[in-house]
Amino acid sequence: MIPETLDLGAIQVYRAEPFPNRWRPIAKLLEGSFADSSIFQHQDRWWMFSCTNHSLHDTVCLYQSPELLGPWTAHPSNPIVEGDRTRARPGGRVTDWNGRLLRFAQDCVPQYGTHVRVFEIEELTPTTYRERELPESPILSPGPDWNRSGMHHVDPHLLPGGGWIACVDGYYMRDPEP
Repeated sequence: MIPETLDLGAIQVYRAEPFPNRWRPIAKLLEGSFADSSIFQHQDRWWMFSCTNHSLHDTVCLYQSPELLGPWTAHPSNPIVEGDRTRARPGGRVTDWNGRLLRFAQDCVPQYGTHVRVFEIEELTPTTYRERELPESPILSPGPDWNRSGMHHVDPHLLPGGGWIACVDGYYMRDPEP
């Protein structure tokens, strides 16, 4: 598991011992200021997106490694997104759907976690990267109740019958009492 480790000044990976009650740090993958890191495996390599400007939510970089625990190196196309708060900050792990890689991103306009957008990764190699936003985007938006203030994470899982189930988060900020 890679939880939010911004305060540690590094991307830290943890192992459950025993699952799910106790988590032990096993490695620091990268040192520095990273937020909402999202890791996945594709074509015998490990890949990781991370927001590198957590205060503005407008820059995402891609890292790669032959092994989960590293060494990790920056992708030559970095930054993948720069100066765009609508699609930079990772919003969940990359999902492989019928051979298509889908990247989720938080839309932080007008505020952090307003929506979750989806992008298809069209090209991903150790030296190249290209993506496009899908027409279904945004795929998550605030609702009237528990998530009315925003949503910023999705983790979809394909079910054996072909349907989907997803873990999502959201938040609701109550108006101050008069």
